Amino acid sequence: MRAEQALTERLSSLANVSFRWNSYVTEIMGREKVEGVKIRGKEGEEVIQADGIFIFIGVEPNSYIARKAGINTDENGFILVDYWQRTNKYAVYAAGDVTGEPMQIAKAVGEGVRAAVDIYNRVFGGAYGSPKQSWNPVPCRPY
Repeated sequence: MRAEQALTERLSSLANVSFRWNSYVTEIMGREKVEGVKIRGKEGEEVIQADGIFIFIGVEPNSYIARKAGINTDENGFILVDYWQRTNKYAVYAAGDVTGEPMQIAKAVGEGVRAAVDIYNRVFGGAYGSPKQSWNPVPCRPY
């Protein structure tokens, strides 16, 4: 499992945070709230008392079909888009986690809105004036 090094280093410095790499949850314990978790890893099963848990399974974009269709991705598989979320294929947009970090709902919503505005303007003229504007996105990496 890979994780962002700066984030794991920062979290590792906190007394109330611990990592269990290459493990999986077998049971979340507690009646009304989380009181603990059972995990299984290379060393066997372990019970950890906890008020809460955060399960992170890694970041691997689900872009296989897009790549197969000829849509450009970076070396990690994230779909390359321009400011308006346009890919290198005519009238194909991408938004959300599949375009890269940060993996945030607010970012995905914002990108979806940006794509919708571009689509609206292309269909109805809008800010571009003509709905037949050429498709020439310049893929970039966000942030």
